[in-house]
Amino acid sequence: MTPTAGRPASRAASRVSLVLIVALLAAGSVAAVVTVRRLWYYPTLRVETPNGFAFTVVQDRRRERSGCGDANDRFLAPLDTVCKDCKVVYARCLRKLDGVELTLVDEDPPPLYLVAAPGVRMAVTGPLERLKTVCDSIALGLVKSGLPQAACVYPRNGK
Repeated sequence: MTPTAGRPASRAASRVSLVLIVALLAAGSVAAVVTVRRLWYYPTLRVETPNGFAFTVVQDRRRERSGCGDANDRFLAPLDTVCKDCKVVYARCLRKLDGVELTLVDEDPPPLYLVAAPGVRMAVTGPLERLKTVCDSIALGLVKSGLPQAACVYPRNGK
């Protein structure tokens, strides 16, 4: 047994323990902040229209989570005036993409209708007979709203 077993620690030992605990907490906090600042976030969102169309959007990745959230907010801001009955299924910041979002970023061209513009890729899904028309009109609308370019990219399987 140690000489202090069963006896309370001295004031000096208590102070040393307290200083060590505070130092470890500070070091852990610094490490957490550094780690979070190295992360990249993808602004992603999905919007559904009352007439059966859905749009899954992936924007260029952002270095900070707050910048990612701001990007989603900017993208969704005009939605109330353009489509009052549209439903935002989700708007989130992802560190790792999967599913449709990953397909939008990794596959070129993807196997679905896609609106491609600087900083954004949007999958368009819905009634097949109108997909091409809707995709083209979204791309044209983006250019009319001030984007330098936007285009509808048709699925690689040609359907």
